[in-house]
Amino acid sequence: MKRKKIMTIVLIILGVLIITALGLLIYMNIHIKTVYHTLAYNNLPQGFDGYKIILLSDLHDKQYGKDNSRLVDIIKAESPDVIMISGDMHNAENVDPSFYRFAEALAKNYPVYYVEGNHDPTPYKETIESFEMFSESLKKAGVINMRRKKIYLSAPNGDKIALHGYSWHEYGPYMPTFNEDEFNIFLYHDPLIYDSMEKHPDLMLSGHVHGGFIDLPFFGPLVSPAGGTPFIQKLGTDAFFPKYAKGVYENGNDKLVVSRGLGSSGISFRLMPPEIVCVTLTKK
Repeated sequence: MKRKKIMTIVLIILGVLIITALGLLIYMNIHIKTVYHTLAYNNLPQGFDGYKIILLSDLHDKQYGKDNSRLVDIIKAESPDVIMISGDMHNAENVDPSFYRFAEALAKNYPVYYVEGNHDPTPYKETIESFEMFSESLKKAGVINMRRKKIYLSAPNGDKIALHGYSWHEYGPYMPTFNEDEFNIFLYHDPLIYDSMEKHPDLMLSGHVHGGFIDLPFFGPLVSPAGGTPFIQKLGTDAFFPKYAKGVYENGNDKLVVSRGLGSSGISFRLMPPEIVCVTLTKK
């Protein structure tokens, strides 16, 4: 009788733990977290003091309300100056146009700049949604594709900063150059190239790593996507414990900001909350 009572207690405890774990998993997949970073620079032009950037990444066509209306509402509440998207918002094997409606809703109110990630349509391989269709849809939505581009963002007082963008598929052959006399922002999908760059921008904005998928106590982020390599192939590689996975990393005056992303590829759930990153630039 005593043994039966102990087993009943054990089963109840296990049941509570399973229900709690499932509830936490559901919460982490529907609760959108807004992360705030204030970055101070000596060389920031005065006109950009207080400039607010929303960084989005790695939605992978996930829906938060119809056409991602929840995301739109959260972003509107922040009143950003600009929205920068570091790729993998739309999967190349998906022809659902809902991402473009979301992008259009953003572009009606803010300038929106996009760079392609490893899951976006590309001219370098055949996909269900062609690169031409993808590019034209972004253009119709009012989004500026920053692949291999440098443009200038202007403040009301006439000050300018340089924005550079590169496709994930093109970084190797086309290395960006940063003019030391300018304040430079580099929008690129993968933060793990940071240490291999010959010269760093003042600010680099990235995603791709999904926060390491699992953030282990005492160890940190577990694994990087390694460019879409199947998980089993990561064994024995340096893809474990990525150096850059979330938050802000400082390198002297230069800074790297990494988003943990909004969705997931392959598996349909996340093991950490989806996030919108709000970066405010200030002048020291």
